[in-house]
Amino acid sequence: MLSAGHLKPIALAAKPVALTAVAKPVPVAVGAALRALPATDPHITPNGTGIPGLSTLQSIVGGLLTAGLIACVAGIVIAAICWALGSHNGNSRLAMSGRSGVLVGLAAALIVGGADALVTFFSNTGATL
Repeated sequence: MLSAGHLKPIALAAKPVALTAVAKPVPVAVGAALRALPATDPHITPNGTGIPGLSTLQSIVGGLLTAGLIACVAGIVIAAICWALGSHNGNSRLAMSGRSGVLVGLAAALIVGGADALVTFFSNTGATL
């Protein structure tokens, strides 16, 4: 076992270092090149004809939205049944799980149903930056 007499203090000496900022001049050629860059908008916007098969992809995403909404409805129905059975039988855990399931299903339906509007909103907001 070690006692306090066995431990020796260690002295650390730190030398102060002076920090100075050194400004490096920018070469004239780089400055001229930066001033020559156009400061205008490149006018690039999304279009529906840039990639072949875009209409098929839109159909697939529409189908996924439909399937997602159907899954939300099924989840809400199952959760509501669990909530009702739990409340009727006095099973508070099942009732609480059913209640949570209903809320999660409603939130998921809000997100899935509003996905197109959310993306459009943020796309339009980003275009104004």
